Order: sequence, then structure tokens, then C-alpha cells
Amino acid sequence: MSASIDTPTRRATLSSLAADSSVLPYSVLRENLKFATEDELESFLIAAVYDGYIKGEIDPQNQQFYVHDFAVGKVDPAQLPEVANTLAQWIERAEQLITKMEANIDDSDRKLFERMNCERAVEEAIITNRDAARTAEVSDPPKVSASVDGPKEPKRLRSRVLRR
Repeated sequence: MSASIDTPTRRATLSSLAADSSVLPYSVLRENLKFATEDELESFLIAAVYDGYIKGEIDPQNQQFYVHDFAVGKVDPAQLPEVANTLAQWIERAEQLITKMEANIDDSDRKLFERMNCERAVEEAIITNRDAARTAEVSDPPKVSASVDGPKEPKRLRSRVLRR
């Protein structure tokens, strides 16, 4: 293996490269990780995968490494303000989402309450009308005249039209 940089530095560099792209050409890896040969690069990648530092596929035929997941290395102190800003933006968006969701829940609860009150009023009107209809049937039974020949229709009154 090339002795130009140590393994922790190479892993940190690999992590940075993996953060930028999920497909890493061997040429980019060899240049940034300072490997003289492809065999050294592949041995390093195999060790990194075996150690659980990175998950991915080595594709020697296409000279690429496909990144599936990776461990985040140390953050450069100069990048901390950018990281903090990104996290603050994420928190702000999450709080906005929560506020919007709570407003939607409140609106949904209000509409449900209105529907339930409307249904209750309709049910009460049905009960009142049914009770009124039952009371009317008991107190004022229908009048049908009957004789030996069977029930008779009530006589209709004819209105007289006066002619001049």
C-alpha cells in the first residue's frame, strides 16, 4: 500500500467523496486517496466495507465504486457554522410542518364537531316528528264509515258556481 497518507485520513476522504456522489470512479478515488494501483485501492475499499465503515459495491469491470451508505467522518471545524445553519433550517422547516399539521387537525376537529351537531339536530327532529305523528294517530283516528256493503268513501262536497 502507498504510504503517502494514513488509513484514517483516507477513510475521512472517502466519506467526503461518498457524501458528494453515490458513484465514484476509480480514477477519482485513486487521485484523492493517493493509491498507486487499482489493487491497492480495491484492497482499501474491501477493508472499509469489511470494517463497516462504508457499504457499497466494487465494480472492477466499469472501474467504479457504488456507495450505498457510509459512516460520517470527523467534521472540519471550519464547516461547523454551515452544519449548524443547515440544522437550524431543518428545525425551522420541521416546526412549520408541525404548525401546519396542527392547524389541519384543529380544522378537521372543528368540521367533525359541526357535522356531529348537525346529525344530532337531524336525529332530534326525526324523533320529534315521529312522536308528533304517533300522538296525532292516537288522538285523531281516521274516520271511515262502514256498512254492510263495506267501507264507503267520504262524500265530496261539490262547489256550486253561481251564474249570473
